[in-house]
Amino acid sequence: MAQGLGRQLRLCGINTIILEDRDYHDEAVKYALKENRVILTSGAPYEKLKQYVSQGQCFKINTLLPAKEQLVEVLKHFKVVVSEDNLMSRCTICNGPEYVFMPQADMIELCTAPGGPDVVGCSNVRSYRSHVLNMVTGCFENGVKVQCQSLPVQSLSHVDTFFICVSCGKVYWEGSHHRRIKQQMRLSEFMTIPFSQPTTSCQEAVEKH
Repeated sequence: MAQGLGRQLRLCGINTIILEDRDYHDEAVKYALKENRVILTSGAPYEKLKQYVSQGQCFKINTLLPAKEQLVEVLKHFKVVVSEDNLMSRCTICNGPEYVFMPQADMIELCTAPGGPDVVGCSNVRSYRSHVLNMVTGCFENGVKVQCQSLPVQSLSHVDTFFICVSCGKVYWEGSHHRRIKQQMRLSEFMTIPFSQPTTSCQEAVEKH
């Protein structure tokens, strides 16, 4: 039940691991001890896992609250202040922190490319800061393929710039949904909490239950 909270944390730019259904609860302890993360969980897993980590390193989620209110509780408890720059700075799918910004013309070319062998030539690649994209295969130099097949056709003609997660290839853009989320975040209570000693970043291991 922590998946929704995990996505909300990622929307705030917080480094958040969301365990899969197939993962054992013990995985959360491994992340907490190895990477100094906080476990967010509830019910029986909370009672079990808190025994294996330092005091305060396991937080009990109020499952009666919706994810957005759980988020506020977590940020208040750990004194995390979220800035405008933090909002949507991480991929909500894979937690990746880095995006490539692609102009409309390049995205149209990529989406209409027939695909084929990995032929790399001057006309087949585009450089975006420290990353290179093969326009024939649709893959970055790390092998991750841009997920342009999931793009609505109308977005290609109405969006000037797309941003792509380098870690998983998920494509985002500044649409009405994107702007609405940002606006909701700006109006949220945790954006204006006056902490005397703010913590600018917080790593969380999210345990599912």
